[in-house]
Amino acid sequence: MTQSLSDVIDTIVTKGNDETSALFYPVLVLAQPLPVLDPLAVSGTVDFGDLSQISGTLAQTLCTDMGGGTATSATMTLTNVSVSGLANGVLGNQSVSGNDVSMTVTLGGASVPTGLVLEQPTITGSFSIAIDCGKAETISGTFTMGLGGAVLTLKATVDGSYNVSVTSLTCAVGSLTTHTFTLEQPADPTAQVKIANDLGSALAANPGVFSTVINKCLAQSSVTSALNKGLTAYVQSVAKPSLLSFTVSLLYKMATNASSDYYMPTVIKNASDPTLEPYTTTNSSWSIGSIGDFASSAVSSICGASAPGSESWIGTPGAPAPLTLENIVISGLSNALPQPLMVIGDNVTGLAIVGQVPSWQYQFELSGTFTLKLSCCPTTNFQTCSGASQPQTGTGTFTATIKAAALGAFIAIGTDSHDNLTGTVKGLRIQSDPNVTDAKNIVFKVDATSIPKDKGRDSWNEYIDNTLNTTQATTVVLQRLQAEINSQSILDQLSKIVTKALANVLAEQAAAEKET
Repeated sequence: MTQSLSDVIDTIVTKGNDETSALFYPVLVLAQPLPVLDPLAVSGTVDFGDLSQISGTLAQTLCTDMGGGTATSATMTLTNVSVSGLANGVLGNQSVSGNDVSMTVTLGGASVPTGLVLEQPTITGSFSIAIDCGKAETISGTFTMGLGGAVLTLKATVDGSYNVSVTSLTCAVGSLTTHTFTLEQPADPTAQVKIANDLGSALAANPGVFSTVINKCLAQSSVTSALNKGLTAYVQSVAKPSLLSFTVSLLYKMATNASSDYYMPTVIKNASDPTLEPYTTTNSSWSIGSIGDFASSAVSSICGASAPGSESWIGTPGAPAPLTLENIVISGLSNALPQPLMVIGDNVTGLAIVGQVPSWQYQFELSGTFTLKLSCCPTTNFQTCSGASQPQTGTGTFTATIKAAALGAFIAIGTDSHDNLTGTVKGLRIQSDPNVTDAKNIVFKVDATSIPKDKGRDSWNEYIDNTLNTTQATTVVLQRLQAEINSQSILDQLSKIVTKALANVLAEQAAAEKET
């Protein structure tokens, strides 16, 4: 019997807040295929507009911070904006009126299974302020702000066939729990500190202005399209559960039963062509970027430790310092157990939490080698070069332990030419905190073996460690890892495993029916 729309929405809210349910909201968001909803990135430039939206006196305060002058105009634009923590939410306040549905998601308070770490609601990006203080000036840099009391409100229409059309998705921010501004312009360090403090204080006093920025992220056509498609399948699966749900629930029980032939850790550990435990990457190197972009003092500190005799060295101003990771091995993919699997139409989504078997022989970590290339030069004032630049290259080994992570999978269920069920893994997602909520969630340890101990090896190790453990660097590492685990060879191998497991489940079902 078909359920009423009101009953369907009540079920979604109740089970969406139940961490033991296959309809658990955080898993729904984290397992969402493209576009990724958490973190949610906004494309292009966001025109914030006049700074008077934040405070009527902010523009003049910033002019004073830079040395004086009367502020006549000040506008801000934002780029590379990303909103994290949308999966960390609690559903509620649902209402149904005819075909119109609304509900809220209170961000930041989800109760999750042990081992699954959700990011706190946060918005990050780059900003540029064009300000006139008697002459045109530019204030630019990056920002990170924690969002307190943030509530999403979803409104949609649902037709008689349970097709969902989102009419509105908005966010209201109650407070800023943290605010960090890192200035690039102006160059004066004293002015940078003042500007960062004054921007943060002004926004903390009026946090609602960033609701507009978040709403521009949420209003992207790609997000609306993905929500319409995903929510339609989601609502239909609740309103009219398929027989596939029963089969998938049996598959989940097998994957989490240590005595089963399809216990997930054992199946992954025994996989071959390619070997998944440990997995040697097919890409020979991951470019992490120039370390000066992650830790501004790192290059000159390493150069200073490498200087011969009584000379003083700095990093050559403006020269890149590229760091690459090579010969990468991923261990611990087998040390994972899935959460209840979600059937949405003909697709299955799931989230496996890594590190769930403490006694397992493999823990989640990366290892390999690295290369860091620097350009150093002698100096007498620690600002400019007093002689020719000299290249410096350091190589060595690294390990990176990852404390908490989860792998999301999107699986399309179909049939082969003999009408046998098949499971095609379309994509995987790595979800892990890039040292934002937990500064030691991802910990790198390097050893610059090419640098003699009496030539500054300890300094190389210290500053490379510090650089790799920054949020910016670990974010890049997670992006490289995401691309790696989505190699076609891994997806094909996992598809074979899922298809074989489905056949086994169906065979067991058939045998059980014969016995009865």
